Amino acid sequence: MNSATLIKYGVIGVGLYALYKWLAPSCKTSGPSVLSTALCNISSGIANGINALTGCSPIALTGGNVEFPNGAQVAIGALPANTDSAGNTTVQYQGGVYQLTGSSGCGTYTATQIS
Repeated sequence: MNSATLIKYGVIGVGLYALYKWLAPSCKTSGPSVLSTALCNISSGIANGINALTGCSPIALTGGNVEFPNGAQVAIGALPANTDSAGNTTVQYQGGVYQLTGSSGCGTYTATQIS
C-alpha cells in the first residue's frame, strides 16, 4: 500500500470517527423521536462499519490457514484444533502444540509454539 492510499484511509477514518462522535451523544440525551432514532441508527452503522473494516473475524476452525514459525502454511481444517473455555485456539503440528492468534491478513493465523 502506498503512502497516498494510507493517507486517504486515515482521513476517511478520522472523518467517520468525528461523525460518529458528533452523532453518538444524541442516542443518550434525546427522547424517542424520528430524528434521534435516525441519528442513533446512523452512528451505530458507522461504528459497526469501522469495526468490520478494522478487525478480523474470530478464528474459524473450518477456514483459513495457519502460518508456523518455520514459514509453513497449512489449512486449519487439516490440523487437529481445539478451542478452550477462554477462547484460545490451539493446533497440533509436527509433535508440538501451537496457539493461534490473528495475523497480518484476515483468514491467516499466526502459530506460536506453547509446548
